[in-house]
Amino acid sequence: MKARLKNLFGLTAAFALFGRILWERRVPLWIKALLFLAAVYVLLPRDTVPDIVAIIGRLDDLIVAAALLYLFMRLGAAALAVIDESVAARGGKDGPVIEGSSRDVEPE
Repeated sequence: MKARLKNLFGLTAAFALFGRILWERRVPLWIKALLFLAAVYVLLPRDTVPDIVAIIGRLDDLIVAAALLYLFMRLGAAALAVIDESVAARGGKDGPVIEGSSRDVEPE
């Protein structure tokens, strides 16, 4: 029962992907901005269809926010796949490693 609640509709995996997209520094900023735009659109009082109109007024908020969240997840997942491929192609290393030694030089 607990396993079912934990994986309810795959939400656990979705939230994990969501967090990874947000915190991965190599995912482009414009993809992360889609999440901000979705929140701003829902919270701003100005709408494309006023909320006074019965169902359609609220529905446009839902449709625009859902579309922006879908784009965020879809494009973010694609960006993460490219990042993971490039890391795997380099043998699992995150970047080039330069090995060597150093020494302190006294000023003259």
